[in-house]
Amino acid sequence: MELNEVSPFLRNIVLVAVFVPWFHSPSAAEVVVRVSANSGTEATSKWVGNGLDPVRGDDAGNLASIRILAGRADQNGASVSALRDGVLPDQEDQPSKNFFFSGDSPGQLLYDFGSPIELDKVRSYSWHPSSRAAQVYSLYVPKHRDGAEGVVANTAIDKETLENDWRLIGEVDTRMSHRDADQIEVEFASRDGKLIASTRYILMVVQPPGTRFGQTFYSEIDFLDGRSHPPAVESVPVPLIDDLIIAEKYTLHFDYTEVPALETWIQQDLVPACEVWYPRIAQQLASEAYQPPVEFTIKFVADMRGVAYTSGKDVFGSGTWYQANLDGEATGSIVHELVHVVQQYPG
Repeated sequence: MELNEVSPFLRNIVLVAVFVPWFHSPSAAEVVVRVSANSGTEATSKWVGNGLDPVRGDDAGNLASIRILAGRADQNGASVSALRDGVLPDQEDQPSKNFFFSGDSPGQLLYDFGSPIELDKVRSYSWHPSSRAAQVYSLYVPKHRDGAEGVVANTAIDKETLENDWRLIGEVDTRMSHRDADQIEVEFASRDGKLIASTRYILMVVQPPGTRFGQTFYSEIDFLDGRSHPPAVESVPVPLIDDLIIAEKYTLHFDYTEVPALETWIQQDLVPACEVWYPRIAQQLASEAYQPPVEFTIKFVADMRGVAYTSGKDVFGSGTWYQANLDGEATGSIVHELVHVVQQYPG
C-alpha cells in the first residue's frame, strides 16, 4: 500500500519516512514515524483501538538515567521517572501520572543507558483532552562512536553543538495531522528492519505545542532493543546526610538521600549560604522570651509537588524542582524557608 493510501483500519495512523545515515552501518536506515491516535470517547484508560500498541514495562528505558538539560519540569506533574515506569494514566487529565515541562520554552532530555543499546524502536505516549496531547519533538544520537563532546554535561546543548556533534534520528509534529486527538502514540522504527542506531545516549528535544494551555503531557517513552529489561530491584538507599555546625551553636542536617544528584550543589552552594544566613535571620527575629531552633533538617524529597515548605522546624524541598533550578532560585528559596524555621513562636 502506498503511504498516501489510507484504509479504514489505518484512518488515524500516519507514516512518515525519514532518510537517516548512521555511523554504525555501511548502509543507510530509512526511519518511519508512525502516529496512532484516539479522540473523544475512543480515548480510554485501556489505550486500545486505532493501532495503539501496549506500553512496555521491560524496555531499555529501565537502564537509563534521565537528565533535564534544558527547560524546567512543571511542579504540578510527575518527575522524569514517570516516563519509564510502564504505567499509563487512567484518566484524561492526570498531571501526577505525566511528565511535562513548565512555561512555553523548549526542553531537552538526555537519556544515558550506561552502555550502547541496539535501538530498534522508540515509542512515546501522551493523553490530554486538548492540545496538550500534541507531540512535537526531535530525537538525536551522537555522531561519533565515543560520544559527542560535552554529551554528559548537565547544561543545555546549544544549536552549534547540536549541529556539530549530534545526528537526527527523526522528528514528529502531530498538531496538524491529529489536531483533535486526545490520546497519541508515536513510533520511530526502521522500515527495512535494520537498527535505528547503536548508541549509549539519546537526546530528546521537546517543543511546546504552542498554545496557552501549557505543554504536552508525556505519559511514557519506551526504547525497544529486542530484549527484556525488568525494572531494577529497589535497594535501600544509603543515607546521604551532611551536617553543618555553625559557631558551635546551630546544627543543620541536609538530607538528600532521595535525590543524590543534588550533592554537589548542597555542598558547594547551599551549605555556605545557610552558614551565612541562618545566624543572621535568627538574630534578627529572636526576642527576649524566645530563641530560634538550634537544630533542624533540610530534606529533599524525590516526588514531592510544589517547591518547598517548612513543617515544624524542618524544611522539605521538591527534588524535581531543585534539580531544574540549580542555576536560578534554588539557593534563595531555601534561605527563604530559614525564615519560617526561625518563626516557631509559641502561641
